Amino acid sequence: MPTRKNKTSPVKKEEDEKQDKATVKFRSAFPKVRIPEGGLPFSKVKISHISSDKLGDLIAQYSAWREYCEDCHISAVSEYTVAKAAYDEMMGREMVLISAGDVTTKKAMAQQADSVKPLSKTLLEKELYWKMISNKLESFTNTLTILSRELTRRGIINV
Repeated sequence: MPTRKNKTSPVKKEEDEKQDKATVKFRSAFPKVRIPEGGLPFSKVKISHISSDKLGDLIAQYSAWREYCEDCHISAVSEYTVAKAAYDEMMGREMVLISAGDVTTKKAMAQQADSVKPLSKTLLEKELYWKMISNKLESFTNTLTILSRELTRRGIINV
């Protein structure tokens, strides 16, 4: 029967600090985007009935929300990457300590280790948030494309 040799040490703080330095460096050049004022914009199904001025305002609102969402997406990807690295490192450490015959068994046992379970949960949460933000970003981008096409269809140059 496969056994674990001994308890592993926690993930090195050095790795976390490297990731934090990358985020700090990024944020020094690109500060966090604030939530746009006025709440989420609402686009009617029939946008042909909206005046050109209101359509332009709506495009500006969606552009602000898309930029905010894009900033959240960048953060989400960064957080997911850090969580994935921590999870992979701990899985590797746990697998080395298991004296099982095949890789599948080692992976299954490593996933049940007390040191891996919280990292697995964190990784899943980060991945879910990343995917939700990604879908919202795509939605804002698609809506902006439709609004821009409508403005162009009317013969107004959207610069």
